[in-house]
Amino acid sequence: MLVGYEDEKPIACIAIRKIDDETCEAKRLFIKPEYRGKGYARIMLNTMIEKAEELGFEEVMFTTKPSVMSIGYGLYKRMGFEEVSEKDGIVSMRMEL
Repeated sequence: MLVGYEDEKPIACIAIRKIDDETCEAKRLFIKPEYRGKGYARIMLNTMIEKAEELGFEEVMFTTKPSVMSIGYGLYKRMGFEEVSEKDGIVSMRMEL
């Protein structure tokens, strides 16, 4: 679990869950509403990617629901995550490290 702070206040989090020795899943990216739009999501994702590489993973998976989280979905695509599947409105995405 990675926690992001502003002025010593926790404002963001994201978790890394091991799937197997090569693959992890990013889970629960959250930015407190009053801190959204300030670039913290990108910072948290970049930090998570760096940590995943440091832990030896070769791929990061992520799931999202674009109809609910369209801003996040757009960010994931801009950062290089690619769609691998979609079922019932939930999109699985991946990034090779």
